[in-house]
Amino acid sequence: MRKKHNCRLILFVSSSIADNWELLTSSGDVHLTQLVTNILKCRTSSGEILCQQLTTKETHLKTSSGDITFSVLEDQNNVENSGAPSGDTYLSTSSGDVKIEKIKGRKLRIKTSSGDIHLHNLLMHEATLHSSSGDMTGKDICLEKLLFTSSSGNFLIKEVSGQLQGSTSSGDVKVTIVEQAPLEIGTSSGDISIGFLSSILDGKIRVETGSGEIKNNLVMDIEKQESNCLEGKIGQARTVYQMKARSGDVYIYEI
Repeated sequence: MRKKHNCRLILFVSSSIADNWELLTSSGDVHLTQLVTNILKCRTSSGEILCQQLTTKETHLKTSSGDITFSVLEDQNNVENSGAPSGDTYLSTSSGDVKIEKIKGRKLRIKTSSGDIHLHNLLMHEATLHSSSGDMTGKDICLEKLLFTSSSGNFLIKEVSGQLQGSTSSGDVKVTIVEQAPLEIGTSSGDISIGFLSSILDGKIRVETGSGEIKNNLVMDIEKQESNCLEGKIGQARTVYQMKARSGDVYIYEI
């Protein structure tokens, strides 16, 4: 009986040898380190993708069955020009987790069919997250706008700076806000817990529940208060914070 041997291919090239890279493997892992390029495209059918210390303008990573780990990305436009970040990153996996940290850029798109999304230390212009079945967790997220949708999973993010808008069909939302920006959160079946940094509190508060409690420890001018509705304002009410849980509790508090 012929023995099967594992094969591993390692390539060492000049970091900026090509403007565009496209990598494809049917069954195998891909590890990329210290690569400088304009466009990077990588796809695996069954294997993980690990990227570290990249400098790109546009990145596309996709796996059918495997994790994606992405850390320390510098936008090449930022290297050449000292202006705002402007790189785009697109990550997709059918069955696997996505973990990213220390990423700078313009757009971030993450989609998982069955897997968790983990975020840490992001500086983006905008981000869109979607998970059909899996949790989204993270800390230290700074951007202008974050959109998220989850069919079955929790959304748990600490220290968010920027506009936040999203919903879960079946899962809890727990967020701490550290910058004044619009907020719009909804859940079909799950609780909502929002913590606000006391120094940034200035806004219009609107909370609705279908069959759940509203718990509030914010000091505000109450405009409307019922068992399933709370409206009030803090300061000059220049920002709108909206939370709606069809079947679940809503808790808002200071941090």
